[in-house]
Amino acid sequence: MVSVIARGFFGTLLKGFFSRLSQKESEREMSQAEQGSSFAVHSPKWMFALFALFMAAILAAGIFLFTKGIKFSLVGTALAECILVTIILYEKEYRIRIEGQEIFFDRTFLGSRTFFLKDITNCTKDNAGTIRITFGRDKIFISPLKVNAERFYELARKALYDHVDSQKLAPYKIIRNKGERKFILFCASIAAALLFIFLSDKEKMPLAEYIKAFTVFGGIIAAALLYFPAVNKRSIIVDEQARTFSYVKGFKRHSVNFYQIEEIAEKKRLCEEVAVNYQLTFYDERTLKKKISSLDKNAVRFALLLFKLFEDANNEA
Repeated sequence: MVSVIARGFFGTLLKGFFSRLSQKESEREMSQAEQGSSFAVHSPKWMFALFALFMAAILAAGIFLFTKGIKFSLVGTALAECILVTIILYEKEYRIRIEGQEIFFDRTFLGSRTFFLKDITNCTKDNAGTIRITFGRDKIFISPLKVNAERFYELARKALYDHVDSQKLAPYKIIRNKGERKFILFCASIAAALLFIFLSDKEKMPLAEYIKAFTVFGGIIAAALLYFPAVNKRSIIVDEQARTFSYVKGFKRHSVNFYQIEEIAEKKRLCEEVAVNYQLTFYDERTLKKKISSLDKNAVRFALLLFKLFEDANNEA
């Protein structure tokens, strides 16, 4: 609910303001902590105050409407209050505790689970600041407004870097993030629906109107149909056990050994808050370059694995 508000008209301003409040609370906890390796990711205190204001405003609105003779206004108010209380309970109990190498994930309605830092298989953060920690098939999503969220992200990223070379996952694909693909599919679906409605109109329309409809809506659908093959063609398949990755060149997929990689460089993406690009330089008959984004699925894991392997090789040399 807070994230929805933060994305409103003054989204950036509100997000920055609330993030600073959460960061200050995190700093206070760090200064008061007795053990630096133990801390918790939890909702900030200001969130409960904000919920209390919402509840008071809804109650006042319900009483006002009831005095004006609006039926069922108090019933609606009671339902809204119950929903808010449920959200408060969820936010309050959605808590991540880190004690040494153990991670305890406590949820109000779904119980508790225990993970270990060494089992982290991926760690990413999008431009909105949302953090996603992956433990094999299990995932934890953390709002950037949570207290100690950034601290947990740094800890998880370091843990992944420390253990990534000893983990050898089954082959996986580096591909555009799922959210982008869903958005393209959504746009194509809307365009197809509008085109169908436009063409099924019983009233006879000029030929120019049909041409416009096909040009606009058909163009969106065609672009979406071309998008998915292009994304699949740009994908990289990583086989950590064989220490190889493959990429598509022309109409053929080529396989490259890790030892053929000459360099991996990290560069900030233009006009983006968090995301970075990783550029691979490798030799496959000739020197080639391949660029992937930290927003791509599994890209961060692959990049950290290569950074780790290069560091280990330099230390041995």
